[in-house]
Amino acid sequence: MSKIKSALEIALERTQDIKSDKKVLHANNMRDEGKKLISEYLKMNSDLDLSAALKKGDKEEQKWRREGALEVLLANLVLPNSPEFTDSLARVQEGITLILGKKGELKAVFSQVSEFFQQYLENQKVLEEQLSAQFAPRLRQKEANISQQFGEPVHLEPDQDPEFRALLKENLVKLQSQYQQALTGMKEELKSQF
Repeated sequence: MSKIKSALEIALERTQDIKSDKKVLHANNMRDEGKKLISEYLKMNSDLDLSAALKKGDKEEQKWRREGALEVLLANLVLPNSPEFTDSLARVQEGITLILGKKGELKAVFSQVSEFFQQYLENQKVLEEQLSAQFAPRLRQKEANISQQFGEPVHLEPDQDPEFRALLKENLVKLQSQYQQALTGMKEELKSQF
């Protein structure tokens, strides 16, 4: 009769010939350390000296730390939800500039990113206004029907109507998708400068 093996025994048998590469493991640890450093740095009241922290170790370790840090910084470069994005963008810009060291070039790039984000927020606002104006006749008709049904005047706001909210959400998702593609291109451009 054959012996029934546990999942652990089977996994150990399948991986017994696999040897870990200490250099790859060390590189991953350094990248993780860089990610942790940036997470601390991105806290607005952090007093971490990022430059000094990234310069610890030999050149290769520094490169791996910077690589992990850049990954987190680029992940924090996201489309804004509100006009108050400037503080977080400035912090990301400082970090990326410190890692890439191309202050003049990056200042121009981040100026474009800031304008891009402002344009995105403006386009969101314009889209909502246009849809509200477009939907207004239907909303007034609904108001009239409800007022007639209950015998009292009723005023509805567009965001109270499920049909309008669904239409707005659909259009905002399309807009976000278009801008996200452009932002992904910007991130790739920044990453290629590493």
